[in-house]
Amino acid sequence: MARPDPGTAVTRDLASQAVTDLMPLEGDPPALRLLPLLPSGWTVEQRSAASLWLKHVVVQFGWPAKRVTGSMSTRRMRHRRPCWGSWRRMPRRRM
Repeated sequence: MARPDPGTAVTRDLASQAVTDLMPLEGDPPALRLLPLLPSGWTVEQRSAASLWLKHVVVQFGWPAKRVTGSMSTRRMRHRRPCWGSWRRMPRRRM
């Protein structure tokens, strides 16, 4: 059985937390905005597919699809490398 990719696993964790903490007992929930950082080399089609997949994952946890927003399909990261790039260059601590 294939394991889910890390992005899906993180989205599931965050969706579960959002449903637990933010879903009201009565009435409509607030809008949930998804804004992931996607690789700069991805095409618009890849970004669109990723946004649809992440929305699907959130909806599986019970957040109403009509309340999930965030159009990240055409947005590109401003930096060539992820924001954690400088963190990776830090010396490792020995245990």
